[in-house]
Parts: sequence; C-alpha cells; structure tokens
Amino acid sequence: MINRSHILYNTPTLHVRSLSKEDIFLLKSVTDRDLDLEDMSIIVESGINWNQVKIECRAQASRTGRIWEDVLCEKLIGLRERMKIAAPIEKPICQIADQRILENWVMRKVGAGINTVTDLARDAAEPESVIRKAISRLIRKGDLTVDRSKKMRRFRPTERH
Repeated sequence: MINRSHILYNTPTLHVRSLSKEDIFLLKSVTDRDLDLEDMSIIVESGINWNQVKIECRAQASRTGRIWEDVLCEKLIGLRERMKIAAPIEKPICQIADQRILENWVMRKVGAGINTVTDLARDAAEPESVIRKAISRLIRKGDLTVDRSKKMRRFRPTERH
C-alpha cells in the first residue's frame, strides 16, 4: 500500500501520504458503515484497477489470516445489487472466499476428530468431490497430512497447526 500511495506533504518532521483508490476501495469493503458502499461506487466510477484490488485483498488475507475475500465478496454483491455496478472480480473473489471458508471448516472438523471424506461430506451436506478438492488444497499447502495406513484414508492437521 505504501508503494502505491502518493506523497502529499513531506517535511523532516511530517510525512502525509494519500492511499491509492484501489486501497481505499478495499479498506472500505471491510467495514460495516452504511455509506461505505456509496463511497465504493464513487471510487469505481472514477476508474479503478480491479486486478490491483484483487491482488491486495489476497495479500492482506495472507498477512492477517483473515478471510478478506469474504467481506469483499459481500460488498461486491452489494455494489451489484444496490448500485447496479458489476465488478469483474466478483466471481473469482467469491469463489476464493467460499474455498477458504470451507478449508477453515475442514481444519476445525479434522481437529475435532471428523477425519474422513465421507464423514466430512455428510457433516457439511456437500458432495464428497467438494470435500476432496478442499482437502487436496490443504494438503498442497501443508496444512493437512494423510494417513494412508487404513483402507479409509484419514486426515490430520500437520504438526505446525
């Protein structure tokens, strides 16, 4: 964010910077103030780099561990439904949010002892294929390990969790 900001005033004792429109847009998406959606629509109308919003959202989520994509998704839906502004990043951001929410849920359930695809799918009321994909992502990220010693594979959080 600092690299995208603009210096407004700079003296030896005071530095004043202005955030980029994309960063202001993203920060407004994570608040619950009623007027922020209107502010976001004004920012969009002035021109916005959607890809930069998406990149920074992912970066903030990675840094904080919070699912920023979820709150951004909700605001993008609000922009579309209330302000009639279609954001080209709405679908991919909402998909990422759904994936991360499911992955967090899987990690909690596995930690609580529900550790087979069948049991997880039943508990989530989701198809096993959806659960398998989430588990595969978690294994690739190193968050889960697989116990292949039994016929029914079981999963457990890696040691760092």
